[in-house]
Amino acid sequence: MSQPQPQLDTARSEQTGGENRTPRSEITSQRKNLPGWKYEPALGLDVSPSMSWGADDEENRAHDWPSPYSRRAIVRVFVPIFIGRMAREDSEAAKEAAASGGDADKSGGVFAVAFSDKAREVGDLNEANVQQKLDDERMWTGQGTLVAPAVQMLIDDFDEEFSEDEPGVTRVHEINLVTDGEAQDWDKLLPYLKAASQRRIYNIMILGHGDAAKRTYDAYQKAADENQKADPKGRRHIQVVNFDGVTDPVEVAEDALAMTGQLD
Repeated sequence: MSQPQPQLDTARSEQTGGENRTPRSEITSQRKNLPGWKYEPALGLDVSPSMSWGADDEENRAHDWPSPYSRRAIVRVFVPIFIGRMAREDSEAAKEAAASGGDADKSGGVFAVAFSDKAREVGDLNEANVQQKLDDERMWTGQGTLVAPAVQMLIDDFDEEFSEDEPGVTRVHEINLVTDGEAQDWDKLLPYLKAASQRRIYNIMILGHGDAAKRTYDAYQKAADENQKADPKGRRHIQVVNFDGVTDPVEVAEDALAMTGQLD
């Protein structure tokens, strides 16, 4: 069941978090408002054990899940806000909803993959099913964090669904990754980022704190800078945000929506 949505601050006038928190003024959308362009958002969600740690202090066991300061608790609130806006972008939603027979899992939305030590298809997330999915303990299983297989699964799903797209449509795969910077295979993501383009863009959101999150942010930001430098027109295809120490899920949701041009 969907939950009442909080009021969002579209001006994003206040900022919390630690010294490595990406300034809100630097968080903008990569989208282009061009005729014939369609954006297909997808979500890769880290559900590894470290997501149960505190977002502001991973050594403080009092901030572990189910504390509201835990990374998982932040996801539980921010992702439904995010999905509620992003599910509007599903170009096949109306068709899928008509054929769903009232089944929320078949009504379209944002295709999602959960990852820990392996990637698992979650399916389409929408306002009707996202909270139930996030509250299912079976989602939060596994050991370790491997992000690359989740990205490959998202790409495979997109390529299969839109392999026979209509002429004149420029469809953009917008991959949104939510992780905590503790991935063991962080370097395996770099080739995917190197290949980012106008047709496949990345928004990477790091809900972590400390050295591990900072190292991961630096590596992904370097890849983003190199990708932009290699583009003939200097276009940006990757945005990386470090939510260092941020424990307010609404603040995270506002910035996530700003990244995707949906904060209105």
